[in-house]
Amino acid sequence: MASSKAERQLSEAKSAIHHGDLQRARVLLSSLVKTDRDNPEVWLWLSAVVDTHKERKACLEQALKYDPNLEIAQRALASLGDDTYRKKFRVPFAQQRQDWESALAVPKYNHFQQLMMTGVWRPVVMVLGVLLVVGLLALAGWGISSWLNRPAYSLGELRTSTPSPTATARPHEYLFFNLDDLTAQTPLAALIAKTATPMATMTPYVVLPFSQYEYNRSAMYAYARQDWESMESNLVGLVKEEPQAHDVHYYLGVAYLNQAKLEQAQQSFEQALAIKEDFAPAYWGLAQVIVLSDDEESYPLAEEYLLTAYSLDKNMPDISLALADFYVRLEAYETALPYLAQAEKLLPADSRVMLAYMRLYEQLGQPEKELEYALKAQQADGARVDTYRRLGELFMQQEQYSQALEPLRIYLTYEPKAEALYWAWLGFCFGEIDRVEEAEAAFAQAFDIAPEDNAAIYWLGRFHYSQGNYEEALVHFREVVRKDSRSYEYNLWTGLSHTAMRECSRALHYYSQALAHGRSPQDVAIIHYNRGRCYDLLGYSLLAEREMDALLGLPYELLEGEWVEYALDVLKPSPSALSTMQAEGLPRVTPTTTPTRTATASPTVTATQSDD
Repeated sequence: MASSKAERQLSEAKSAIHHGDLQRARVLLSSLVKTDRDNPEVWLWLSAVVDTHKERKACLEQALKYDPNLEIAQRALASLGDDTYRKKFRVPFAQQRQDWESALAVPKYNHFQQLMMTGVWRPVVMVLGVLLVVGLLALAGWGISSWLNRPAYSLGELRTSTPSPTATARPHEYLFFNLDDLTAQTPLAALIAKTATPMATMTPYVVLPFSQYEYNRSAMYAYARQDWESMESNLVGLVKEEPQAHDVHYYLGVAYLNQAKLEQAQQSFEQALAIKEDFAPAYWGLAQVIVLSDDEESYPLAEEYLLTAYSLDKNMPDISLALADFYVRLEAYETALPYLAQAEKLLPADSRVMLAYMRLYEQLGQPEKELEYALKAQQADGARVDTYRRLGELFMQQEQYSQALEPLRIYLTYEPKAEALYWAWLGFCFGEIDRVEEAEAAFAQAFDIAPEDNAAIYWLGRFHYSQGNYEEALVHFREVVRKDSRSYEYNLWTGLSHTAMRECSRALHYYSQALAHGRSPQDVAIIHYNRGRCYDLLGYSLLAEREMDALLGLPYELLEGEWVEYALDVLKPSPSALSTMQAEGLPRVTPTTTPTRTATASPTVTATQSDD
């Protein structure tokens, strides 16, 4: 049960990273390393969301501790400059840290070095050095001899017959002390013997506190770098100096929140509200504590906090974004839109707003709008790897393969161990622009990651089909359809491969299977067109006419010009019937003198059976 929960939590963290929600991913992974510490995958994903090179290196080293052969972690350490792995992996030139200035700088020498580099002066300097050493030794010998031969005095000779008026006859009580009783805070004055008359120049040692300015400056510098641990340590000191500063408590809560210290964060936000009850950011913080803790029973309270924060400060973009994300989480998409619009008004070119829109339209099933905002997010922040991933997915879904190539290539440059499907997509896109060698290399990478991945095998079949290798394509399509006979795409492309090889009876079987699992009117239109072609090629004119009639009975906006042309060639409607159909919106096509179909009067019919 615990393992299942850890896997689910890791899956949620990956999903959060892919959607750009790094704060939630950091919270989930930080919690996960406490319960699943020896899982190298957890450390590997955590390295992707930490903020400093030092933290990233520590996470990668932990991953290698539990899996010494984890190549992706070794490569990452090599790119960070770790000499242990730089020799093993070739770091791309663009990622190498070059020290051109030190390599090109002319050495600077001081006067002594310049003198020593001169051949004439070198012996002279050496002689002077020897004489200096001899002189020092002679002086030391004279001093030791003088000390050993000093005159002896008796105690009586040193005493005076009359004591000095200011002298004290007894030793002072502070003349002797126990070193074990001292602490680091013991002032220097406690170690000095008291005199009858205090010395006017004596200044006791005082440890000056770290100034409030320094605490604040260091904390805000850490905040800008998202160094939450350093920010926390500085703000803890500042809270002691300014316990009634509500904003200090708030920022301390933010530091706790980003380290998944949810209880401490809640206490800090509540303390800020105790000092200033109308402080909007603190309400935002309390809502984030509830959301990040996955306490769904407290979601109504989180909503109340966020709405209170929004009513107090509509100009804080984080509040608008948090409300939008909260309502998307609750699938209240229409409610989320006004808050996103407010956030966009405050931050018109911020990638966080664009990513929030992208997630919203993904949930609404509007890929065109999702693609629009994914492109805006990429323009606003070109360093977000997950944006390139989503762009590749959207372009592939819309069959814009030339557009998908570059986002997929960039994504896989930074995530070489991504799912095999992305490598298969990249291979297919390379094939679409006739870069066959690169396509084959991408497919090889896909099958290195997952040799039996159905989706990768399917796209390999699509690649061979686009290259005209129908027999090779059919091998791959038949393999995937055996594993998943309910897939519309697998059945469709198996049928298309049989059709391309003029095995129409076999193709009809797969078209029927595809029609049973079609999801949209467009799917149905594709099947009617291809079944009509097969019947026409087999010489079954009545069946061909039935399919083409069904095709033209669908909404005309679903039909392509080629399909309409072929259907009219099969049906041969009267001019009046054709005019009626065109008046109803049938796409107008230019009649061809040579039919696009190839009818056979006496076809060779193969048995209609499954290849399973």
